[in-house]
Amino acid sequence: MPLLTIGLGLALAGPPVVLFIIRRLGGDPLSLAGRASLWMICVAVLWLGGQSDAQGLSRMGIHPPDLRTIPIAIAAFIVVLFCRQLAQRLHAGGGAEQTRMFHQITEFSTSYRVFLVITAGIIEEILYRGYGIGLGEMIVGNIWPAATISVLCFTAAHFRWGLNHLAMVFAAAVVLSATFMLTRDLIACILAHGAIDAVGLLLVPAMMAHQKSP
Repeated sequence: MPLLTIGLGLALAGPPVVLFIIRRLGGDPLSLAGRASLWMICVAVLWLGGQSDAQGLSRMGIHPPDLRTIPIAIAAFIVVLFCRQLAQRLHAGGGAEQTRMFHQITEFSTSYRVFLVITAGIIEEILYRGYGIGLGEMIVGNIWPAATISVLCFTAAHFRWGLNHLAMVFAAAVVLSATFMLTRDLIACILAHGAIDAVGLLLVPAMMAHQKSP
């Protein structure tokens, strides 16, 4: 249990703490070094989960995909997009920081933005859904407080994007957490998360570039 608890703390608090340190040292959290630090946290969490419980990886929803995985991912993707749009309409203010961050990301190459999408989809789902809920349930004794803590920590980890973006992150976290709780299919959550980020980081910039072209 001690390893399990350490892993939960690392999964939920590790990313914002490490990225805060990188910013304080004058680095860019979106840089390759910043993303590499998240991958290291993810590997450590997977190791702790596997060491602390014989069925740790299974409890995290890590298993080969089946025939349900793609339909679940598509359904979660559609629901998240709807909820994000609703959250954005209900909370129209506070979008300046979100816009600044978006423009910073669009300056990256397409290949690096693909890397960012893959990194976010895999790492955030493993940390906040797989470990935060799947193994967090064992620590707190009930899946509902585990999911609540995970959603709040996931939302708080994106605070630099501004209040408007936090509302959309919260909506996505609720949907993805519910998807994981209902299906225990982490792969579906990863695919849905990746598709959501791909819309914002790949599709939207491509459409903007096409509109600007003569």
